[in-house]
Amino acid sequence: MSEKVKRSATAVPNGVSGGKAAGGQAGNFSTSMFKIFSQLDELRKAGNGMQEYETLCQELQRAKQEANDKAQEMEVLRRQCDGKAKEMQGQIAELERDKDCLTRQFETRFKAWDEDRGRHLTEFAELKQLREELVRRKAAVEAADREKRQLCNELAKHRGVADQYLQQVSELQEECETREVQLKMKEQEMKKTEKELKGCRETLAQLNDEIGIQAFDQKRMERKFEELAARSHKLVRSYFDRDIADLGLLANGPVTVSSRIPQAASNSPAARAMRCASAEALIAHQLSTQIFVDFYPLDREADIEISGLVRALEWLDVARPLQATIIRCQLAKVCNESRTAEKIPKQATDVVCGQLGPWLSYDSTRAQQFATDLEGLFSTAMELWQKLQCTRTRVKAAAGLAEHGWFFDDDSRAEYGGRPAEDDGAASGLINNLGGPLAVLFPQIRTGRDTEDSSSSMSLLFHGFALFPAQALVMAATSERGSQAASRRASAYQRRRTSDGEGEPQRTSRRLSNASREGGQQRSVLGAASDSERASLRSSVKGRADHPTASVSSTRSQRST
Repeated sequence: MSEKVKRSATAVPNGVSGGKAAGGQAGNFSTSMFKIFSQLDELRKAGNGMQEYETLCQELQRAKQEANDKAQEMEVLRRQCDGKAKEMQGQIAELERDKDCLTRQFETRFKAWDEDRGRHLTEFAELKQLREELVRRKAAVEAADREKRQLCNELAKHRGVADQYLQQVSELQEECETREVQLKMKEQEMKKTEKELKGCRETLAQLNDEIGIQAFDQKRMERKFEELAARSHKLVRSYFDRDIADLGLLANGPVTVSSRIPQAASNSPAARAMRCASAEALIAHQLSTQIFVDFYPLDREADIEISGLVRALEWLDVARPLQATIIRCQLAKVCNESRTAEKIPKQATDVVCGQLGPWLSYDSTRAQQFATDLEGLFSTAMELWQKLQCTRTRVKAAAGLAEHGWFFDDDSRAEYGGRPAEDDGAASGLINNLGGPLAVLFPQIRTGRDTEDSSSSMSLLFHGFALFPAQALVMAATSERGSQAASRRASAYQRRRTSDGEGEPQRTSRRLSNASREGGQQRSVLGAASDSERASLRSSVKGRADHPTASVSSTRSQRST
C-alpha cells in the first residue's frame, strides 16, 4: 500500500477528535471505528485488497455522516436545556421579588399595628384618669347632697348616711374585684418571669458546663479542708505518736522540710510530738508543691511550658477576668484528664515514705499501710483541688514561712501545746521575738485574684496550721535536745581526755562549766515549764487527740492576707 493509504488508515475522523459523543451511541460509534481501523490495518498488512479498502472508506464516510447527525441532535438538546434553565431562573427571580414584596407588606402592617397598640394604651390610660376624676366628682356631689339633706330633716340625714354606707360597700366590692384581677395578672406575670428565670438558669448551667466552670460553695469547701487537715493530723498521730525501740533510727529522719523542728533521740511525749510534726510538715509540703498547684503537668509529648502560661493567665486575670477564668477552667480540665495527673498521688507518697521510711522500718507491714493511707489522703486532696481549679474564683495554696498571715492563736495546733502562761515572761516573749512559725503543718487556702495591689488581696478560705517555737512541746523538745547535746559534748571530751592521758584540770573545769551553762540557758529560755504544767499539758493533749480542731478561733474565717 502507498503512503497516502497508510495516512488515511491511521487518521482520526472529523467530528470525533473535537469532543466525546454523548451516551451509549457515542460508545457504540467508538467501538465501530476501532473495528474499522483494525480491519484497515489487517488489509494494509496483507499487502493488497484495494476493493475492500474502498468499501471500508465508504463505511467510514457513512460513520462520519452518522456522527455529524448525532452532534446536531446533541446541540438541539443542549439548546432546549439552556432554555429551560433560563425559564427556571426567571421564575426564581419572580419568587424573590414576591418574597421581598410580602416582607415589606408585613413590616408596614406590623408597624401600623404597633402604632395602634401604643395609641390604645395611651387612650386606656386617659380613660382610667377620667374614671378616677369622675369618681372624685361623684363623691363631691354626694357629699353636697348629704349636707343638704342633713339641713332639711333628720330622716334625710339618716337616709344619706345609709346611702353612704351602701356606696362605700359597693366601692369596696369594686375595689376588691379590681384587686383580684390585678392579683391574677401579677400571678401570671410572676409565673412567666419564673419560667424565664428557670430557662436562664438552665442556659447558664449549660454554658458553665460547656466552658468547664463548676459551682463554688464556700461553706462546703471550708468544711472539706477542715476535714482534710484533721485527717492528715490524725494519720501522722496514729503512725508516729509511739515509742521507737531503736533510737538510732531517729538519726535518719526527714531533713528537707522539717529541719527546723527540734528532734530529740528519745521516746518522751515532746519527742514523739515533734516526730508527728515533722511528718505533718512533710505532707503539707507535698500538698502545696504537688497537689495544690495551678495546673497539673501534661504528658511529655504535649511539650507545653505551664509556667509561662500561668504568668500569662495572671496578667489576663487583671485585664480580662472572664476570659482568664474560661481559659483557666479549660486548661485545668485538660490537665486533670492527662495520664500524668493520675500518677501524682503515688509520686507524692513515694517522696514522703522515702523520707519517713526509716522511722517505720522496724515494721514493714505498718510502713506499707501508712503508704496506702497516705496515698488515699493525697487522692482525696487532689479530687477536692480539681473541683476548685474549675471554679470562677481562683484558688491558691500558701505554705511559705516568710509570708504574713500566720498567727499563734489561730493557726497553732493544741496537740503541740498552747500559749505560755502570762507569768512566764521568757516563754511568752518568744511569740513576738522569734517571728514566724518553724514549719507549716497544713497550707493556707486563699481565693481571689493575686495582684500587686494590696487593696485587692486574696481572701482566706482555710486558715491552715503551723508549728510555732513558743508551743510547750516544742520548747520541751528543744530543751531535751540541748541537754542531750551537752551530754554528748561532755562525754566526747571525757573520752578525749582519757585517751590523751594526763589532762589539764583548769581547762577541763572551764569546758564542763561552759557545757552545763549552755544547757541551762536553753532549758531556762525555751523549756521553762514546771512539772505541774507538763502534767496538765499531757492531760490536755490526751483529751484533745480525738478532736484536733476543737479550739479553732472564730476569727479565722474573717482573716485575709
